[in-house]
Amino acid sequence: MTDSLVGAAGGSWGPDGFIYTDGDGATALVRVRAAGGAPEWFTVLDSASGEIDHLFPDALPNGKGVVFTVGPGTSSSESNIAIANTATGTHEVLLRGNYARYAASGHLLYVTADGTLMAVPFDQDAMAITGDPTALIDGIALRTLSVPDLAVSRNGTLAYTVGGSTSVGGEPVWVDRDGRAEAVAADWTDAVTSLALSGDGTQLAVSIAAGGEEQLWVRQLARGTASKLTFQGVLNYRPDWTPDGRSVAFVSNRQGDRDIAQRRADGTADAELVLDVERAVHEARFTRDGSWLVNR
Repeated sequence: MTDSLVGAAGGSWGPDGFIYTDGDGATALVRVRAAGGAPEWFTVLDSASGEIDHLFPDALPNGKGVVFTVGPGTSSSESNIAIANTATGTHEVLLRGNYARYAASGHLLYVTADGTLMAVPFDQDAMAITGDPTALIDGIALRTLSVPDLAVSRNGTLAYTVGGSTSVGGEPVWVDRDGRAEAVAADWTDAVTSLALSGDGTQLAVSIAAGGEEQLWVRQLARGTASKLTFQGVLNYRPDWTPDGRSVAFVSNRQGDRDIAQRRADGTADAELVLDVERAVHEARFTRDGSWLVNR
């Protein structure tokens, strides 16, 4: 249908013939005709209110609106749910929450930052909340940024996973040439989402998913000690060592969109922004001589 929406954070096929999605590098929602074509902007960020992203859209059955998540800001608990008018693209925030889905019973279902599934009465014609939220289920499984495994069919069937917060990562291991694996750190089981080994093999930089965030840690492999490297933003991942082994570059949303920041591995200096572009960056790698930073 289109060749420019790779990596979209959620998508919804509307009854108006459009597919709504958060396109790759896009901070607001875009839409593309189901028959194919170029994507077009649908919503506009309200930067004055601190909005930095629109994602996880769900088109209403009547075709009048699209509910979606606004955020996150400095933490996943700051996500809001909004409704956008399909005719104008203008939107308004409805309530605090994440990953809203319309149910045939006339409710919006959504989750809180602690994994509680909520339902609130919602009039899709008026595009307005008409009652108070009610807690339905505790312990909904959450992935990074408090995203649940949740789906609602048009006839009202609900599917979800339980288990509280879950990691999208894995366990780092050493693997020898005979295929034998040995754990790097017992306390990093199912938590590491990306990693990079220093050039001399003495340090390991990893991103760890916990509490709806991804933050960087550096482990001294000989001593087995680890220290936290990042504290700003909810996404800090895809580390890469500078050729001299002194610093770690990484993707970070500390200033809103995903850029490349860098910090000394020993934590003795603050992180600095090394690549700030209009589009979102997904990873970056230094060339061996350190003269180039290749990114996508």
